[in-house]
Amino acid sequence: GSQFIDGIYTCWPQFSSLYYSTNVDDKLLIVTLLTKTFIIDSHQLILHEQFNNISQMYLLLLTDKQLNLTFKIRLLDLLAFFASIDLDESLSEEKRKKWSNDLCRTLRQFTSDCFPLKSTEFSVGTQEYHDYQAAIRKILSALELSSSFILLELLIWMLCCEQHHAFEEEILFSISRFVINLNNHVKQTNLLDYVYSIIFGKNSLFRTEHRLNALEKLILKILTSVRKITLIEFYKKYICTLVIDELDVKIDLSSQALTSILINKVCTYRLIDHMYTILNKDDIFGLNSPIAKTFYEHIKKQEEARKILNVELPISAVKVGPIFDGKELTKHVITRSRGQFVDGKLMKSMELILAGVNTNEKQIKLNLTRALATSSFNCLISLLICTQTEAKLYKAFIFDANPAKDEYVFENLIDSEQKYTFPLELERYYKKDKRTLLNILCKKILTTSKSDNPSHQQRLSSTPRYLSSQYLFGSSLTDELAVFDFTSAAVNQQHNDLSKSLSNSLSDNTSTNLLNQKKLDDDKPALIEGSDDEIGSEFIDMEMDELNLHPCMVPMVCLLKHMETNGIIPINDNFSHSSEMPLWMICVYKKFSDPLISFNIKLFLMRLIIHTHTIFKPYARYWLTPIIHMCNQMFENSSDGLNTFIIDTIVILLSWHKQAIPSDLDSIAVQRLIEHLFSNCSHRNPIVMKSNLDLIKKLIECWKERVHSPTVILYKLISEPDLKSKQNAIGLSLVGILLANEILPYYVAPAPTGNLPPVTTGSAISTVPNDLTEDKFNDTIFKNMKNTYRNIYAAAAEVIGMLLNVKRIKSESTQRLLEQLSLILKWHNSQGLSDTYVTCIYSIQKHYPPIVEKT
Repeated sequence: GSQFIDGIYTCWPQFSSLYYSTNVDDKLLIVTLLTKTFIIDSHQLILHEQFNNISQMYLLLLTDKQLNLTFKIRLLDLLAFFASIDLDESLSEEKRKKWSNDLCRTLRQFTSDCFPLKSTEFSVGTQEYHDYQAAIRKILSALELSSSFILLELLIWMLCCEQHHAFEEEILFSISRFVINLNNHVKQTNLLDYVYSIIFGKNSLFRTEHRLNALEKLILKILTSVRKITLIEFYKKYICTLVIDELDVKIDLSSQALTSILINKVCTYRLIDHMYTILNKDDIFGLNSPIAKTFYEHIKKQEEARKILNVELPISAVKVGPIFDGKELTKHVITRSRGQFVDGKLMKSMELILAGVNTNEKQIKLNLTRALATSSFNCLISLLICTQTEAKLYKAFIFDANPAKDEYVFENLIDSEQKYTFPLELERYYKKDKRTLLNILCKKILTTSKSDNPSHQQRLSSTPRYLSSQYLFGSSLTDELAVFDFTSAAVNQQHNDLSKSLSNSLSDNTSTNLLNQKKLDDDKPALIEGSDDEIGSEFIDMEMDELNLHPCMVPMVCLLKHMETNGIIPINDNFSHSSEMPLWMICVYKKFSDPLISFNIKLFLMRLIIHTHTIFKPYARYWLTPIIHMCNQMFENSSDGLNTFIIDTIVILLSWHKQAIPSDLDSIAVQRLIEHLFSNCSHRNPIVMKSNLDLIKKLIECWKERVHSPTVILYKLISEPDLKSKQNAIGLSLVGILLANEILPYYVAPAPTGNLPPVTTGSAISTVPNDLTEDKFNDTIFKNMKNTYRNIYAAAAEVIGMLLNVKRIKSESTQRLLEQLSLILKWHNSQGLSDTYVTCIYSIQKHYPPIVEKT
C-alpha cells in the first residue's frame, strides 16, 4: 500500500492539469484520488518530496472561486490531516510555522468567500443552509480529530463575530471536548492565555464587541473544561493583575479609553466570579489556598519594596497582616465588588455626561456600566456561596443599601427603562425554551429541595359544585387543563421548575458523596458538562423569558437556595403565625413594598419569590398585601390583561393559603384584584379562557371570606342583548363560580356608619349605579334563558337554580326570584319551546330540586 501511494505522489506533477482545469469534474477526480490515498495512509504525505505541491494544491482548491461550497465540503473531509501538520514534530519548526501561516490565511479566505456574513442568513431547509451546516460540522470534526489550534482560533473568531451564531451550541460543545481532549497542562495553559488576551483586548483581531461576545460565550466553557491544576495555575498567574491592577484603574468618564476600561473591569469580575464558582473553598480561601498565598506574597513584596525605596503607602493600597491567614484575597474582593455595585454615583454621572451623545454610543456605555454592577454583584454572590456561612454577612454585603450615602443595590442592577412583556397564550407558555444556565454551578448547592408537604396542597374539604364547563368548552375543564389544581403535576411542573430540578431525593449521604466527587483530581477537568440526565440536580433549568435572562436572576436564586440548604435561612416547618422575617428578607420586603421604586425592580423581586416560594412561604402573611398591590398595579399600567406573570404570581399566593389569606385590611385591594380578573377573564383562545376561569375558581375558594361580587362587571358580562350570541357564556360561568362558593352575585357595599368612609375599591367600575337593582340584575340572567343556543340558556337556568339554593341557605326570600322564573317559563310554553322548557327545568333542579314540584 505504501509503495502504491508513493507512486501516486511521485506522479503528482503530472496531475496538475486536472486541478488547474476549469472543469469541475477534473478537480473532483483529483480530490477523490487524494482522499483514497489518505484512507490507506495519511501520514506518508508529510515526509514525501511532493508534500509542498500537494498541500498547496489543497489550499488553492479551498480558495478557488469557481468551486461552490457543495464541492468544497469534500475538501473539508481532508482538513483534519492538513490541520494537524503544524503539530507533527518530524517537520522542522520553520516548515511548521510557514504551513500554519498558509493554512490560517487560506481558511480565513475560505470562510470569507463561502460563509454568509450572518450565520442566520440562510433559511432552514434550503440547500445553502444544509451546505453551510455540513461545512461547520466538518470543521468541528476536524478540530476534535486534529487538536489544531488554528481551527480553534477560526471557530472562536466565527463565534465572536456574532452575538448569537446559528450553530453556537454545536461549536461550543465541540470546543469543550477539544479542551478536555488536549489533556496537556502546557497546551491548556496556552489556550487560557489566548482567551485571556482576547477578552482583555490584547489580541488585535478582536474588536470591542468581539471581546464581549468571547466573555459571554467562551470563558466559562473553557474554564470548566481545563484540568483543575491548570485552572489553579492560571489564577495564580493572573490573580494579582486582576484584583489589583485592573480593579485599581480609575473610571475616567472623559477618557477615550472608557469603553475598554469598563470591559476590562467587567471581565475581571467575571473571571473572579468563575474562580469562586468552579474551584473549591480550600483552593481559594484559607491557609492551604495556593491562590490566596500568591496574592498575599505579592502584597508583602510590594510593602517591602516600598520600605526599601522609602515610598509612602498609597491610601488605596491593599493592606495585609504580618501573618498569612488565607482570608486576605477574599476580604479584598468583598470590599471591591461591594463598593462597585452599590455605587449610585457612577450611573448618574454617566447619564449626565452622555446626555448629548448619539444613541448607539450612549447605550453601549450605559449597558457596560450596568454590566459592571451586575458582574461585581454576581462575583460577590459566588464568593459568599463558596466561603461564608453567617447570615449577617449575606445581609450586610448583598441586601443592605444606604441611600443617604448614594449606595443602592437593585436600582443599580435593574434597568428601570426596559419594557418587560409577558405572553398571554398559555400553549406558548407551556412550550418555553429551556436552556441550562451555567452562571452558577450548583456544586455549591447540592441539596434536596425543601418542597412543600403534600398535605399543604390538598383541595378544600368541601369541593364547591360548579357549573358544567361544557357550557363553555364542551368538555371537562378539570380533565383538560388542571393548571391550577394544587394536587396536579401541572402546577409542580409549571411553577416549581427550580425546585423540581433541585429535588432528586438526594439523601444526606448522597449529598456528601456528590460533594466529595467534586473534589476532583488535579488531572481531571475542573468541571465537565453533560446532558441534563447525566447532571441531574447539579444544574438549574429555567424558562428563558426576559426576566430570567437578567444576569442576576440565576445567581440570586442560587444564593437563596444555598442559604436555605445550609441553614443560613432558619427552617420554619411549623409555619407559625408568630414567625418574624429574617433580617435579609426584611431588606427585600422594604424594597418591594416601597411605592417609589421602579416597577421593574418589583417584577425582578417577584420573579425571584416565585422561583424560591418555599423560602417565603412561612412569612406569607407579610407578603400577601404588597404582592396583591403589585398585581393590581400591573393590570392598571398595562393593556395586556391576564398575562403569564400575573398567573404565576397569583398561583403562588394561592399555594400559601394554608399559611395566610388576606386580612380585612386588604379587602379593598383584594376586591380590585377580583375586578381585574373578572374583566380580563375572557379570551379568544378557549384554552387560555379555561385556565383563567380555573384560576378564578381557586382564588374564590381560598379567599372567599374576603371576596365580594364585582356586580357591575358581571352585569356587563351577561347583558349582551343579541339572543343569537354566545358572548354571555363567560359572564354566566363567573356568576356560577361565585354561587358555587355561596357568594351572591348582586352585592352593594354597605353604607358608611358614623364618620367612616364608604367601603369602595377605589375603582369606578365597582360602584353599583342606583338604577342597577337586584331585580334588574336577575332579570338579565333570565333573559339569557331566551337565547337560541342550548349552552347559554341551560347555563343561565343552572345559574338560577344555584341562586335559589344559595338564597335558601342564607335564609333569604326566594319569592321574587320564583315569580321572575315563572314568567320566563310561561314564555317558553307560549313559544312552543318544549325542549327548551324541559332543559331549563332539568338544569335548575340540579341545584334546586323543589322546582320540579313547583312546576
